[in-house]
Amino acid sequence: MGTSNIFNGRKNSFNNNQNNENINGNDDWKNVKSNFSKYINSDGKIGSIKGISRGYIKASGGSKAMKHQSYSGLNAGKRLVSIINSIQRNGFQETLRDIGIDYENKSLNEVFSLLINVISPSSNSKEDSVARIAVQDACAKIYDFIEKNNLPIDSIDKMPTELFNETVCEFLSSYIWTLMMKDLESRLEKYSNMPEKAVSIENDFKDLIHSTVEVELSKDKNIFGENTTTSIESIYERCIKNLEGIE
Repeated sequence: MGTSNIFNGRKNSFNNNQNNENINGNDDWKNVKSNFSKYINSDGKIGSIKGISRGYIKASGGSKAMKHQSYSGLNAGKRLVSIINSIQRNGFQETLRDIGIDYENKSLNEVFSLLINVISPSSNSKEDSVARIAVQDACAKIYDFIEKNNLPIDSIDKMPTELFNETVCEFLSSYIWTLMMKDLESRLEKYSNMPEKAVSIENDFKDLIHSTVEVELSKDKNIFGENTTTSIESIYERCIKNLEGIE
């Protein structure tokens, strides 16, 4: 089963009306959107994904402003890491009971859908929507591992720490990517009749973000043994700062 269809599907759509005035009236936003369009139109010959990423963070007010604005993402990340911590220490079933999920007679899909609702409740706000998509993408790592290996649900207790690290990496990567695309996605949608170009550009951006997150996450040898409040914030802030200063 493809991950794009699990957890009742994932929709990367946003109500951008609340930010249109700020974006349209901001020269930094105009520049980064213009640069993104030039990059797409030139097949990557004009500009670079590093420059566009750097410009996006500048247009957002810089790394400090982005961290301050990412309240839903950081809160969801803390809950995700806290739940993983609990799974490793207390087991999956006890963790589900502690957070109020009745898992009896429920399918793997249903259990994960409930888990996602706990980590990132549904909301109509843009920031909450970005956080929820990132949580869905992160949980899909564990879901796919269980399904691919045809494992019982309680096998999550014995999951390798590396898989949980990959889950957190996926969360942060997806969150940053989706946060960027909430304002730049329309540029890619213009090429919906050219899927190969759109996919190639998307993959280039995702690779840059993922590699940045992977490096910063590796510096925290055991994120699950640390203070989850400070560790997830620290890693996220370092990732944004690196993208802000990337050459």
